[in-house]
Amino acid sequence: MAEIKKYERMSKRIKECRIKAGLSVDEAATIMQVKKTVYLSYEAGKKDMKISKLLLLSRLFHVSTDYLLGSIDTRWPPV
Repeated sequence: MAEIKKYERMSKRIKECRIKAGLSVDEAATIMQVKKTVYLSYEAGKKDMKISKLLLLSRLFHVSTDYLLGSIDTRWPPV
């Protein structure tokens, strides 16, 4: 059985949101104040992300943290 990446859904959402925002990996890494390799590891689902970085991405991409985490499929939960 193939091993499933721990953060596969979140990593896909981060990459999808970055591309939709028109940002390069370098730009996203700079905004997050992390090295490019660290940012790429988030997009690959290979590295845990601090809550502060998750919140930063949520604000940057105008989506909820639940959406980024893959808990919900709508960018913002209904009010």
